[in-house]
Amino acid sequence: MTPVVVWSDYACPYAYLGYRRLLVARPDGEAVEWRPYELHPEIPPGGVARPRGRYRTLHDLAEADGVRLRASERVWNSRPALLAAEFARHAGRHAEVHARLFAAAWEEGLDLGRPRSEEHTSELQSPCNLVCRLLLEKK
Repeated sequence: MTPVVVWSDYACPYAYLGYRRLLVARPDGEAVEWRPYELHPEIPPGGVARPRGRYRTLHDLAEADGVRLRASERVWNSRPALLAAEFARHAGRHAEVHARLFAAAWEEGLDLGRPRSEEHTSELQSPCNLVCRLLLEKK
């Protein structure tokens, strides 16, 4: 089977919906090569306020797929998540981390660009923490 190369960013809700659709089309992930793409490198590390009311089409697409999207209140810088996923790729755990980061961003509405703090105790608030935990676990 000819591989499909997909460039995506965890901060993009359309990429998340495309990811879910590709899982249906190729359920075993056969011949899918995921590549990182930082869609908005201009977003600062602390993120920016998410514009409201601009995503009707997106929510219609998600609803058609049976997905309820939850977005964080900020548009976050995706570089830490992209780097963590690449680190996981080199350790043989990319598929697992890839799925978890997308779900955290768009099903749980987590801001994956913030450094971990007392207020943000989820391991996914720091993608690097997730990758380290997964790499320490046995496959």
